[in-house]
Amino acid sequence: MSALSGERVLQAAAIPYRWNGGRLEIALITRRTGDSWIVPKGHVEAGETPRQSARREATEEAGLLGKMGIRPLGSYEYSKGREPHFVLVFLLLVTRELRSWSEDDVREREWIRIERAIKRVRERGLRQLLRALDERLSA
Repeated sequence: MSALSGERVLQAAAIPYRWNGGRLEIALITRRTGDSWIVPKGHVEAGETPRQSARREATEEAGLLGKMGIRPLGSYEYSKGREPHFVLVFLLLVTRELRSWSEDDVREREWIRIERAIKRVRERGLRQLLRALDERLSA
């Protein structure tokens, strides 16, 4: 999927989370290249809603299933090459972790406390959403 002149590529992402000993943890995955940490994210396919796309990406890229938020937590934008991308981000309360999944051979998955996740993620817009989530849930 490519953006036409002036259009943004629509993507959806899931922030997989769980509570462990009363502390919020986020599941991060590596990019296919293994050079940085991200959350499951990808293009919204034809016939899919962004929410459905976020759920699919969480399963394919991270092997995680659970209860997906109804509304997006927020959004952010970034550019990949010359293409602007717009990402809708949903929360996923994880209820099941698969031992093997379609991309387990090219990605690592790690549960970490949200404070560490904020420091580990490079994408500025995603970091801001994680900070806002931490503040909201810590209040």
